[in-house]
Amino acid sequence: MITSLKNLFPLALKKIDYAKRGEVLTTAGLYSGIVKKLINQKAAQNSRVLDLKNKVLLVRTASSVWSCEISFYTDQILEEINKYFGENKAERARFLVG
Repeated sequence: MITSLKNLFPLALKKIDYAKRGEVLTTAGLYSGIVKKLINQKAAQNSRVLDLKNKVLLVRTASSVWSCEISFYTDQILEEINKYFGENKAERARFLVG
């Protein structure tokens, strides 16, 4: 079966998008477990990973208090995430309230 380039390009983009989503979902689950272990269940429930892009972990929190609390553990969280992936996927974290 021969596929034209016109049809192949959208398929390639779709595969890249699925790979990115998978990485973000893996990171989100990993983040939740790390936060539960380092801080507590409440911190994990009041924050979630939105994205991992350009080595920045983007986290949404329920309030500025949670952003501040979790930010104290940023180095350990990033270290655990990078250890899991075996490479430097996340260099810094950014917290958004809302």
